Amino acid sequence: MLAAWLLAAGSVRASAPRIELAPAQPRQGDVAFGYLSGVGPLERAQCAWDGKLYPLFELGDRYRALLAVGPDSKAGERKLIVYWKDAQGGAGQLEHTFRVQARDFGVQRLTLRKSQTDL
Repeated sequence: MLAAWLLAAGSVRASAPRIELAPAQPRQGDVAFGYLSGVGPLERAQCAWDGKLYPLFELGDRYRALLAVGPDSKAGERKLIVYWKDAQGGAGQLEHTFRVQARDFGVQRLTLRKSQTDL
């Protein structure tokens, strides 16, 4: 019985590293969370997004980064690249392609009296 359990346990593979984004298709002006899962304990992890590097922080059995999608970010296809280094010196890199959705920011027109235009 023990031998069967050990054989079964040995055949269970760890899940492959993967990236998730929440929301999956953020809109301009949103805050998104980038998640890295399927990796063991890491010495460090960071991601490249929109020309900046962001750290990933351990959150249970996965890692999370907080990503700002600026209101002036271009809508369209984007790439999130995650880099990590584990405690044994191994390193990895994974890319995730997603779309930034356009958002309509309303415009409000104001009319001021002439005496208020120099404020």
